[in-house]
Amino acid sequence: VVMAAVKQNPHALQFVPKQMHTEALAIEAVSVDGEAIRWVAPQAATRDVAVVAVANNLAAIRYVTGRDLNTGKPSEDVRDEIVAEARQRRAELIRSGKMPNARVDDDFAKVRLDIPLGHTQDANGRPQSFKGADGFWEEYTRDATGREVSFADSDGGWRKISYDDAAKLRTIRTGGSDGKWEEVVQDEAGRELTRKDSEGNKREFTRDESGKAVKVKFIDSKGGWNETTRDINGRELTYKTSSGFSRETTRNPEGRAIKIRIADADGSWQESLRNANGAELSYKDSSGAWRTATYDANGDKLTQESGIDREMAMADDGAPAP
Repeated sequence: VVMAAVKQNPHALQFVPKQMHTEALAIEAVSVDGEAIRWVAPQAATRDVAVVAVANNLAAIRYVTGRDLNTGKPSEDVRDEIVAEARQRRAELIRSGKMPNARVDDDFAKVRLDIPLGHTQDANGRPQSFKGADGFWEEYTRDATGREVSFADSDGGWRKISYDDAAKLRTIRTGGSDGKWEEVVQDEAGRELTRKDSEGNKREFTRDESGKAVKVKFIDSKGGWNETTRDINGRELTYKTSSGFSRETTRNPEGRAIKIRIADADGSWQESLRNANGAELSYKDSSGAWRTATYDANGDKLTQESGIDREMAMADDGAPAP
């Protein structure tokens, strides 16, 4: 659960107890956002974590000192080695097409390699502030229990967090200097329940007892919406929109779609039946069009028939079509 939460939102790492931090968890976080290295506990902050972080986000270099394994003190030589490895890894990502807009030489030419680590921490090792030689700064505020309640940096970024202990919910609102913001409500495991933004868009998640999203509803700024329900394996069961479109899928125990019915706001509809291999057995729609097919034991089609029956044509409400 923790790994999934961090993969979905690297910022969740700061809420994970330090004793649970591992190299694998840290790499998962910095692979999504290199600057998540700022929250990695010392025992998990390995050289590999630093390399992955810097390769994926050059700004992460401001959090890397590189420590001599013999003295335990920051070492510019070690730091330079980490940057060299990160550069090579970044080049590999670019060649593989995973960073199509990045250029190794140009990007690394912009990196300040003389930025020292300037974190201050509270008694429990949690970051309170950071100031780099390039003028970049961060500040955190916490409640009486040590939980973060706000964050700000010199780039105009900010984050506010509120907690509903009774309902075991956490609300995180993040924004930047452009005035835009996004707000996420999470359950105690870090899973999203709602997400909305300053543009007026909203996404709602209904989850089962295991935490899987079985219904997702999206509402745009103009009031339009679409809603999807899924089975426990994430496969679509129903989909409908505010415009009157709907799609219903019946699945067999193995999860294959054996019946699909689509309807629109104008009353038109179509329905198809499929066998366990996904091959169509029958089709009919509101215009009266129909077709059927049969197959042998190997799945090869044996017969196929089709036609149009105006007398059987029905509107979606069951009334005869005009």
